[in-house]
Amino acid sequence: MQLLQTQPAYVQTADEILKLGIKEIPMLIERLLQKKGVMTLTGSSDSGKSYLSLFLAQIICGSQDECFGRKIHRKSGSVLFVCTEDSAEDICVRLTPLNDIQKFDSKKLRFIFDTVNLTEKLNNELHREPADLVILDTFGDLFRGSINDSIAVRQYLKPLKELAEKHKCLFY
Repeated sequence: MQLLQTQPAYVQTADEILKLGIKEIPMLIERLLQKKGVMTLTGSSDSGKSYLSLFLAQIICGSQDECFGRKIHRKSGSVLFVCTEDSAEDICVRLTPLNDIQKFDSKKLRFIFDTVNLTEKLNNELHREPADLVILDTFGDLFRGSINDSIAVRQYLKPLKELAEKHKCLFY
């Protein structure tokens, strides 16, 4: 058996990783949202998850430095929001009162309502205009398998994790 003399690009040593010098996980909102990766918000129906997600989107697209007393570390100050349950009209009804409370740059908050070939659309849109946060509302409508099948869930999330790494953003 012939041994490779050079380390393949897909292998990293602990020495290389330690040289990154990262002491803390980079956060979008300190102690709340990481800068990149995939996370979920779960709760029962009609518990306010969509409103909270929309509020967080406005925070990221706004100009304030803190949210819930926690520092915000934006890069693009932009959010991409995928809606499976709500129409543009529904979002308008929700955004209007929130906008009176929380001013934000409305051009930085973008919505996708058509979820056919979603991964490709997300990649194209994030390439066109980066985002700090991509909100998938709701995961249950996008994922076709059993939510109790952890292998199927992980397989579904893998391309999203790859997009998060590629575009340095958080999928939520």
